Amino acid sequence: MDRILENFITTLRRSGVRVSVAETMDALRAVDLSGYADRQLVKDFLSASLAKSLPEKEMFEVCFHHFFSIDDAVGEIFPAEHDP
Repeated sequence: MDRILENFITTLRRSGVRVSVAETMDALRAVDLSGYADRQLVKDFLSASLAKSLPEKEMFEVCFHHFFSIDDAVGEIFPAEHDP
């Protein structure tokens, strides 16, 4: 499994978002299709795959912002956003 996605799903689960194996596989397929080049597309795909209820969607937003801004700060996930 994609290590980035695996760590993000772990973060979601620890934050109270219930993520099933089937939802994890859906998210993995979505990221395989999109890659990580377009941050908004990745966020939309993962949100649709992983967050079901309004409270889970709200927690997803918090987790996505924190998780990807940490890794993104060094340009590891969304390198296109760091081009001049």
